[in-house]
Amino acid sequence: LIPTTTPARPLLPFSTGPGSPLFQPLSFQSQGSPPKGPELSLASIHVPLESIKPSSALPVTAYDKNGFRILFHFAKECPPGRPDVLVVVVSMLNTAPLPVKSIVLQAAVPKSMKVKLQPPSGTELSPFSPIQPPAAITQVMLLANPLKDLFLSTYVT
Repeated sequence: LIPTTTPARPLLPFSTGPGSPLFQPLSFQSQGSPPKGPELSLASIHVPLESIKPSSALPVTAYDKNGFRILFHFAKECPPGRPDVLVVVVSMLNTAPLPVKSIVLQAAVPKSMKVKLQPPSGTELSPFSPIQPPAAITQVMLLANPLKDLFLSTYVT
């Protein structure tokens, strides 16, 4: 994840827990038959936000600094025919008194995986108001991990 720019620091060691949704694709309800061989392309996959059912896993805070927060919400099901693909709804929230503009989420994964970010719901977050819910942007992230490799998530601020 790259919300802004400076040196990278480790944030979420997804490889440490056996219950991490990133490595529990068999617990998701897959639809259709599995792909033959390690299918990595995500070009033909689109998951509408309104079709996603949340899993019972708690959201993961991927970033939280200066009132800007990024949360990962994991889907209950994989895309049809792709049990190797994890569906994540990324929520970006602003609790700061200033607006956040020109937001672009970027994601990178090891060569054995592929990631696809579907279009976000917006690119700007209004300032926080104590009498209204915080402004939010949502974006669907698809993560193909056919070899079930472990990896460490990092962020740049």
